[in-house]
Amino acid sequence: MEVVMLHGARVLTPDATNEFRRGYTVYRCALNALADLAASKKRATYHVRPKMHQLSHLVWNHLPRNPRYCGDALHLGTYKFRITELIGP
Repeated sequence: MEVVMLHGARVLTPDATNEFRRGYTVYRCALNALADLAASKKRATYHVRPKMHQLSHLVWNHLPRNPRYCGDALHLGTYKFRITELIGP
């Protein structure tokens, strides 16, 4: 994912977008495997951090825009959604 971000333009090509999503899926599957392992041992050692939630939004909602150039949009987007919930559209 890092290589795609560093070598991609502001808008990723379809191949680069697919590569980024594939990298995220591998990363998420690894975390899920660690969580299953911890659950089978009845130990809470692996948990998803808030940054993982932001990465998920980035992959499924912001691509093909290069994440390298839209990092602040994630925080602003979450903030805007929360404000909308509080005060209405």
